[in-house]
Amino acid sequence: MGVNVSNIGGGRDFSTNEFFIEFHRKLILKEDEYNNVIEMLSKKKYEDAKSLLKSNCPKNSHHTIDMFLDDLKDIHSLL
Repeated sequence: MGVNVSNIGGGRDFSTNEFFIEFHRKLILKEDEYNNVIEMLSKKKYEDAKSLLKSNCPKNSHHTIDMFLDDLKDIHSLL
């Protein structure tokens, strides 16, 4: 599963007056795969979620998966 769909957006956050660029990558999963990834993330099992995503998504998405989940892990470690 998985598709090669990327988007870029941008704008201004009026509450902070910051300008920003957002990068988006859509990864299509089967319902059970999606539910498993969400459950893993809710339990902070980032490596398990990475593994499942990488096994079900295009190879060119693996860097994005690593980057996003590593950042998410770092953010959650600060909370």
